[in-house]
Amino acid sequence: MTTRLTPAQLNDVPTVRRLRESAPVHHVDLGRGGTEWLLTGYEAAVTGFADQRLAGGGAAGNPIEEAERAGRVIFEEDLVDLSGEDHQRVRRMISRQLTPRRVAALLPRIERITGELLDAIPPAESVDFIAAFARPLPIMTLCALIGVPDADRAYVRAYVSGRIATLPERPEAVTPGPDMTSPETAAMVAHLGALIAARRREPADDLVSGMIRQADREGLPDAYLVAGVRLTLVAGHRAVTALLANGLALLLREPGLWRLLLERPELIGDAVEELLRYVTPIALSVPRHATAAVEVCGAEVPDRAVVRCAWGAANRDPARFAEPDAFDLARPDNAHLAFGYGHHFCLGAALARAEVGLALATLLVRFPRMRLVDEELEYRSGDLREPRTLRVVLSPPG
Repeated sequence: MTTRLTPAQLNDVPTVRRLRESAPVHHVDLGRGGTEWLLTGYEAAVTGFADQRLAGGGAAGNPIEEAERAGRVIFEEDLVDLSGEDHQRVRRMISRQLTPRRVAALLPRIERITGELLDAIPPAESVDFIAAFARPLPIMTLCALIGVPDADRAYVRAYVSGRIATLPERPEAVTPGPDMTSPETAAMVAHLGALIAARRREPADDLVSGMIRQADREGLPDAYLVAGVRLTLVAGHRAVTALLANGLALLLREPGLWRLLLERPELIGDAVEELLRYVTPIALSVPRHATAAVEVCGAEVPDRAVVRCAWGAANRDPARFAEPDAFDLARPDNAHLAFGYGHHFCLGAALARAEVGLALATLLVRFPRMRLVDEELEYRSGDLREPRTLRVVLSPPG
């Protein structure tokens, strides 16, 4: 039997609970042009995504090179879902440069960006915290990581913010075809190409310069560099914004949690991990493509099937987490799957943890009386769960 689901339903706790309780693997129609197999249990996610037969080849050929030869642009959505050789090439180019040392070196910049954004917010006025802070923080951090010149950061921020602000509002929209590249995307690709050319002339200690060295060692054309930078920008901010928005809403709704973090700031790291598990910002994994028939927790997944995981369902599996529907700052062994599992594990996990941890620590110190203005939040439709707005007052009067 095939179950029909919308992306929004994958963020609905009762819906995914019912799915997980009925079976850890489901044949589903997610409205993406065909049926797929959905993993909802923790064990199914871990064992299934560790199976090399689900490593996935995706579409034949190399989409990035094919797009370049055809004189067109591969879309952001397609970059996130890359499989096969192109996925490995882009991933390797980024992962070998996005090192713990680079993330550690970026921490002072993240602190400075955090401070600048908070300084610009009127402390006693109601503001949309997403627009004022949660969305620009990761974008500005990524600009610093990549090496976008200061003069160009407003342009990059406007482009990325515009895409994430409009795309979730149009869940019914059809993904553009190969001949429908938007002028904005074409301009951004040209802009990044110019940045790469500038770094070839004058290398710096940034991600782009490191990626250029890696691409040159492997003999990859610049199309891969542009794709890698775009993927970093697109995939590197959505989850951070959603985690900050959803996490802060949860912490401020529960005054006891906020007070506990004020009294025990050493728990901030644990809070970040439990927020990742509890509000899992990205509901649906990128697709895996079965290269052979695979048995996952008793379910027969056929050859060539598309397989995804409902991360939020796996992160609330009582077989793995005690009292999974409770937010527990003292939760031991919190091996959540919010960053994925296996060969699509999020490359920016360490950076995301650093951004959210620094943001919470700064807010707790500077604005201990911060409060929500609206308790009832309206959420966007789609597989990214994020409030449309999150109105807060940083320093309430009185």
